[in-house]
Amino acid sequence: MLITKQEILDIAYISTTITVDDILESAITTAELTYARQAMSTALFEDVSANPTASKYATLLADFAKPFLAYAVKAILFYQQMYEGGTTPSTDDNIVFSEIYAMAKSKYNLLQTYCETQDFTSYVAPEYKLKSGFLIKNKAS
Repeated sequence: MLITKQEILDIAYISTTITVDDILESAITTAELTYARQAMSTALFEDVSANPTASKYATLLADFAKPFLAYAVKAILFYQQMYEGGTTPSTDDNIVFSEIYAMAKSKYNLLQTYCETQDFTSYVAPEYKLKSGFLIKNKAS
């Protein structure tokens, strides 16, 4: 894993009522394999996962990947918690989730942009990109 439960708490939570025991491994795995891998490209994600202590990835991990993963996990857990009780989430819950999601999306965009603008030899640009609601095919593909 690219991030620890304690790092998630340190980055994304202010409250001390959440503990490392409350953070599900499955949420971290989902955030990494579904979202971080997409932002970083599969090849770069696999290289970073295999070499997380490599100095060339220090800034990528500390300033971009871990902040994204922390908020993505927070969003996944909060969304799950909203619907576990079997009741319709309140307006306040929806507002809070929207704020967490917006932060995660912002961190995702920063991670993706950082990967695109650095000279990582294993990074592969996505073939398609969504711009203003339109799916744009890469000129190189």
